[in-house]
Amino acid sequence: VLSLCVIFLSFRLEEAKTESPDPIKFKDMAALFQNKNYVLLLVVYFVAYFVYNADGITVIDLIFDLGGNASNVGTKWFVQAISEIPMMIIMGRLLIKYRGKKLMIFASVITAMRFFLYAMAPSVTSILIMTVLQMLSYPFLLISQKDLVYREVPEHLRSTGQMVAISITIGLSAVFTPIFAAAIVEMTTIRTALTVFGLLMIIPATLM
Repeated sequence: VLSLCVIFLSFRLEEAKTESPDPIKFKDMAALFQNKNYVLLLVVYFVAYFVYNADGITVIDLIFDLGGNASNVGTKWFVQAISEIPMMIIMGRLLIKYRGKKLMIFASVITAMRFFLYAMAPSVTSILIMTVLQMLSYPFLLISQKDLVYREVPEHLRSTGQMVAISITIGLSAVFTPIFAAAIVEMTTIRTALTVFGLLMIIPATLM
């Protein structure tokens, strides 16, 4: 029902007005990948979201492993959603003050810490408490990415640059995270997998 409401509202939306009527060509998109900083950002955020996606996979496995149930999982998602709202509201001010690079490094450190804490979690309740760190990780990842990508692409390719970045960093990473997570858990344990994910955040922090 909600999806039908979205479809109905979408038909009522007007097309966005663009400054240039010229369509984007393939060679224009190719130019994005000739920008070394842009490519570096794709690598940085691919790894970051690759790790972040595990929060909805391996951490859920840990909840059930600790005796949790579907209600606990629902509570976790509620805590995540509600905790990030206040930070989203003030992210604009933080971005102006600290810029995207510092925000991304901070997000990398917090995300790594979050996964290390998950790996040591003694109970479902402790996982729910640690989930509050969502407010210091996802909003910083999201906003810093948009800012840094915006600054690296030409003005006429800003929308395209953002869409390509989202497709690769958020979309493509979501394909590989479940496969990697499952393989690590199969070979070791859930807690070891979470530790590995935490260690992977060294990559984006170092590259930044």
